[in-house]
Amino acid sequence: LDYEHGMNTVLTDSDKHHAKSHLQKLGPFIGTICRSPFVAKASSQKPVAAGAKLTHWIRHGQGFHNLIADLYREHGVDGSPYMNAALQDPPLTAIGRHQAEALCTHAEALLPGLVVVSPLARATKTALIAFDHLVGKVPFLAHELCREISGVNSCDQRRRVTEMAKDFPAIDYSLLESDADDFFQPDRRETQEELAKRGYQFLAWLRTREEAEVAIGTHSAFLFSLLNAAVVMEEADGTGLAAWFAAGEMRSLWIWFEDVTA
Repeated sequence: LDYEHGMNTVLTDSDKHHAKSHLQKLGPFIGTICRSPFVAKASSQKPVAAGAKLTHWIRHGQGFHNLIADLYREHGVDGSPYMNAALQDPPLTAIGRHQAEALCTHAEALLPGLVVVSPLARATKTALIAFDHLVGKVPFLAHELCREISGVNSCDQRRRVTEMAKDFPAIDYSLLESDADDFFQPDRRETQEELAKRGYQFLAWLRTREEAEVAIGTHSAFLFSLLNAAVVMEEADGTGLAAWFAAGEMRSLWIWFEDVTA
């Protein structure tokens, strides 16, 4: 696959399956949660509202768990590879690295004063490749709240901070409260409601930051939940800017916050 002429926007069959499944589970919560004490609004157009932030959201490039899941589906293999312990916190494939590299030209035209990354390796590496020109110039900060939907699946369990810091010395892991992944529960998967509320918490944290432009390296399910249930915008129900992200895709959104009075 050749990504030299632009970022990937093509969904795999697995992506399409996940998008449909997640929308069905998320549907009852769209418009009913994450509306107090503030409403987060998003648009591709700059608003007149004070304090609006220009945000660049990136889904990581293809990881080995994505590749193996596609092979399972292609060859009719039963079951899911995601729970395989050998796939804990998998890295990018060669295709995934190319997808990240395809973002560089676009990323070089952006001016984020902060790059936030999920502590999972695939999202961290994608952001480091895409925004390589900013390494050492702006903070690269790992944040637990923008990680992928968590629990059960080994691919969504991060490694110890002490291990990750050796692989990614440019990343600041000071916000992670534990060395081991205490957030991950091996016998329980986060619900869609919990994921959306976590995304809302992340937005509350983002609101406190002084940077007016921020890039975020994260994951498909997190982004889908965030943009459909945690923020308000014209596109909804999994369409337009709220649609499922392809691997290595980046979308830019203006986000602003309106406090809700009792």
